[in-house]
Amino acid sequence: MEAVVAEARRMIEGRRSLFDLLGFLRGAGSFSCTPFNFLRVLREAASISLTDSRELMSMFDPGWRPNAPAAEVEQKWVAVLSGRS
Repeated sequence: MEAVVAEARRMIEGRRSLFDLLGFLRGAGSFSCTPFNFLRVLREAASISLTDSRELMSMFDPGWRPNAPAAEVEQKWVAVLSGRS
């Protein structure tokens, strides 16, 4: 989990898209990209609040397919990243 969080942190600091981050998390070997683990990674990697993480997660179905247009998802992601202290 530590290596996944470290890579997620690097991606977030590099302002990679949420879709890039999800692609990494879904393909990260033994890491299981469950809703709980998604919340945990965002919290540990970037101190993103559970509220913001949950709002992001709600933009996807259980298979991590977006429920909203990609541009809207990315707009929310950028807003969340911009609001971090």
